[in-house]
Formats: sequence, structure tokens, C-alpha cells
Amino acid sequence: MTTPIEELIKNAIEIKDIFTVKEMTRITGIQANQRNKIYPLLLGIREGMKLNMEKVVETDKFLPFYTPIFSSNLSEIMKSLALIIGNLKGDEMALAQVALPLLSLDLETDQICSLVDKIVNLYIPLIKEENKEVVEGIYVIFNLIIQYHCPELIKKFTEVKVDLKQFVVNEVCMLCLPLIESIQGKLQLIDQLLLSSDQMLHFYVLISHIILLKDTLLKAPSAEAVISGINSKISEDEIKKVVGFAKALVSNTPISITKQLFACITNSPQYQRWVYSTITTGNVAIVSPKDIFADKNSRGFSLFLIDGRNREMYLSGTIPGAINIDASSIQSEPENIENFIKDIEGLKKSNTHIVVFGNTDHRDAVEQIQQIMIWLIKNGFKHVSELHNGFTGYHYLFDNEKGFPVENHSLTNCSICRKQGVEGVNNLIRATENVGTKAFEFAKGWFGTAVASMTVKESDNVKDVKDIQQETTQIQKEEKKVEGNKEESDYYEELMKTEFHMKGEIIGDKNESVIVIGTNREMILINEVDGKYQLIKKIPLVLLKKISLKKATPGVVTFNGVPPHLPLTIKFENVKSFLQFLKSKSVKKENKKTD
Repeated sequence: MTTPIEELIKNAIEIKDIFTVKEMTRITGIQANQRNKIYPLLLGIREGMKLNMEKVVETDKFLPFYTPIFSSNLSEIMKSLALIIGNLKGDEMALAQVALPLLSLDLETDQICSLVDKIVNLYIPLIKEENKEVVEGIYVIFNLIIQYHCPELIKKFTEVKVDLKQFVVNEVCMLCLPLIESIQGKLQLIDQLLLSSDQMLHFYVLISHIILLKDTLLKAPSAEAVISGINSKISEDEIKKVVGFAKALVSNTPISITKQLFACITNSPQYQRWVYSTITTGNVAIVSPKDIFADKNSRGFSLFLIDGRNREMYLSGTIPGAINIDASSIQSEPENIENFIKDIEGLKKSNTHIVVFGNTDHRDAVEQIQQIMIWLIKNGFKHVSELHNGFTGYHYLFDNEKGFPVENHSLTNCSICRKQGVEGVNNLIRATENVGTKAFEFAKGWFGTAVASMTVKESDNVKDVKDIQQETTQIQKEEKKVEGNKEESDYYEELMKTEFHMKGEIIGDKNESVIVIGTNREMILINEVDGKYQLIKKIPLVLLKKISLKKATPGVVTFNGVPPHLPLTIKFENVKSFLQFLKSKSVKKENKKTD
């Protein structure tokens, strides 16, 4: 007696409703007696391939693959196999592995040939054309994923000097079918591949098979013993366990890695442009900032971020929540990393993903963050990856997209902003010195809508830009002086004794109480935490040119201008006093210009 779901699947097959067939069989699995109808439907096979009866190959080498489970005799099976492989392009051994299970489906040879061709093109395009860079990439990504989830296995493979490259490439090209013990088992794996939404599932099946053998492989005394262990067959009873583990592995692997794998196997332009050079020169998995935060938001990844830049760079802006350990000090002061490793020991038992970043990434000779990652992996931490393009790549998202904030960002100290600022100011000065009335049009294009809404006198363009550059340079000098002479909190306490200041509140998504200090050159925003003053941000007064007030919100001033510090809205304790302060500084500056 059939169940309602089985009846639904039967009817869906008859009317060729692919969606219903796929969704229902994901729940129930594909029944053995339905494969000959479901496979062509799932793969969109309408007519069998026209076979050239003269194109056949020798089949003696395929005899070891044979499992006596077919109803027809061995001779007939080998004839069909020889005909199928002869009419298809690619690695003969891989084609045979895909074709042999399908020969038990009681289909016409031309239909099976079409199925094999479709499966090969869908899952293993590498089979069509062997490429050294693709082969190397497959093996590199294999090692990176194993290391990501089980670093002790890679350590073992290195110790016994085992070379698994050919084994890995062969299994990927053959959809891991040689690892399956029986023909029915091979068909069960093909079922899972056709029903999965992940086109790279067979790659993760291979990795899962190896990780599940971890206890055995770690005891292997030699390279030969390791190879013998991973060549052990998967029985029909174990297939569900291995595939289930593979699916869990996919969901717990950063999407960036799976994208790199797909780019590699398809030998895409992206792989040729940058993926190959990136993955083959690093020693850990590489993740993009956009992808890893998408993993956090949509897949629930727990992230632990390590900023490997120096302390000065870290304090001038970092990814929210990042912990700092200076990679450049590891060799001279190894106790720093040793203490750091002890502090985060608890992460070993968690499912936290550790992401390390520098200013750029490992391809930059100046970067030393590889040292941090080597220490982490050597000490047994899993799920360790490197952020592609480092903080520079993240800062680009901060500049251009929403949802990528920078913590404690300092416009005047941030190395990336300073580089962008110097380049931008120099370009603007060069452009405005000689073009007269076109100067402000250039400024509009350079700074965008924030500047486009401002009103600036033509004759002031170059002077204003130079003023900003001079003020910023002076502020940087003063900040360095402060850092060298006294504690930050003491400095601001002394500053408030001589300079204009008052309490206020930053108005935004999350209101924040502040103290506003006004000097001759800048507006400084600080807050008080546990009795100590901490810097929030500093803004040169030359940037505070356009302000707005509304009667509906007395005491509230909005400063309009160029991001990231502006626009900014503050509610002042005494707004009149603050406006008088701004006016006095503006008058002094005008007098200075007149003189």
C-alpha cells in the first residue's frame, strides 16, 4: 500500500512536475524502482544521445569496478560501457565510475549515455580538460578545508609526508563513487548529489570520509598506512552518516571557501584572475569580509576577530569587536602571543570561527599576520581563516556600503583615510589652482552630494583645501605629542581647564552622552568611563562650515559635511554658548586671512 507522499511523487513523475518530485524525494529519498524515471527528469534528459556504434573503448581495465548485482550478464554490461565511454569525452576511468551504476537502471544505452554526459558536465567539468592550476587548486582547497575543521589531520599528513594529490583529484573527478562499496550504494550517493542544492557536495563527502576516519589515521605509522586507511570502502549502511556529516560540514564552512572551490573546479575567470594566486600562497583558508559577515548574519556564525596590526593602527579604527595582537612583535616578544593563546583557550571547544586580519593580507611582503595564524593552528585551534585584503578591504566596504561600521574610527589617524585624504587633497589642489570657475564643479564630483549642497566662494576653494590639510597636519602633531607626554585621560582633564567645553549628547541610533571641547583648531568629543576620559572623535573646525538648527528641537545642532565623521547631530547643554564659540573662531580666522 502506497503512502500519500509516494502517490504524490508518482503523479508528479507522470506529469513531469520536477519541483514536486525534487521536494518530495528530498523527504522520502528516491526509491530504487523509480530512479530510471526520476534521474532523466531531474537532469532534463528528453531524448537519448545518438551513438556512433564505431566509437568503443577497451574495457578490461574497468572489470575491477564490476559488482555482480546486474540482472544481465557481464559481457553485455561491458559492451554498453565500452560504447558509452567511446561516445563521451573525458577521463575514461571517471566516466566508467559514473556509468556503471546507471547501467543497472534498465534504460536504453543512449539514455544512459546522455545521463552520464549531463552528470559529468554538471558536477565535474574538470573531467573535460585537465589543467595543472586547477589540479593544484583542488588539492590546496582540500588541505585548507581539512585544516579548517581538523588541523591535527594536516599535521599528521605532514609528519608522515603523505602525498594525497592524485587520490584527491581522482575522487573528485569520480564523484567519490570508488569509495562506495556496492552498486546500490553508488546509486544512493548519486541520489544525494541530484537532490542537493550544493553542487560541491561530492567534494565535502570526500573530506567527511577522511575526517570520520580521524582516529584511525592519527595512529597510522606511515604514508602507506594513511593511504590504505582512506581507501577503506563506505558500506551502504554508512552512506547516510557520511552524507549527513558532509552536509553539516558545508553549512559550517565559510561560503567564501565553497565559492573558491566552485571557481577552481569550473576554472572560471575569477579563479584565473585572483583565486589561484591567493589560495596557493597562503597557509590558511581565505574569506572575504562581505561573505564572512553574511555567514554571521544569515547562517548564525559566531565570529572572533583578531586585528594583527600595530596598536596605533588598531586604536585609530578597527572592525567592531576585534581583539588586537601586534603580529610584528611576535618574534621579538613571543610571550605576548603565548599569553594571548592562553587567554582564548576556551575557543578550542567552541564552534567559533576565528578571522585574522592585517592591513592588507599575506600577499603583501610587509604583512606578518601569518605568524598569528601559524601559532593558532599549531596550538590546536580550528576554524581559523584570514580576511581577504585585510582591513583595507573592509574599509572599502565601510566607505561604500551600509552595514560595515568601523569602531573608534579616527579620520585624522586612520592610515587608510590619511592615504585617501592626502591623495584626494593633492588632486583637488592641482585641479583647482588653474581651472578657475571649474574648481567647485570638480569638488562636487570628488566629494559627492555632501559637498554639492554647500555654497563656497570660488576664490576660497584652494585656500580652504590647504587650510584643511594644514589643520589636519597640526592635529596629528599634537596627538603624537599627547601620546608621548601623558595619559590620555589626564590630557583631556588639563585641556578642559583652559579650553571651552560643555556637556552634550550625540543623537543617533543610540544616543551617547559626551563632553564637547573646543580648541582653536578642532572640536573634540570625549566621554567619561569609570572616572577616566576617553576620546570618541576629533573634527577639524574647518569642516564645521554648514550647520542647521530646528525650532522643534531646541539645543540640537546638526553638522553637515563629508563622511565618515559628518553629518553629526549633537544636543548641547547651552547651544548659544557653543554657537558663540564657533562664531569667534570663524571671526579670528577671517581676520587672519585679511591680515
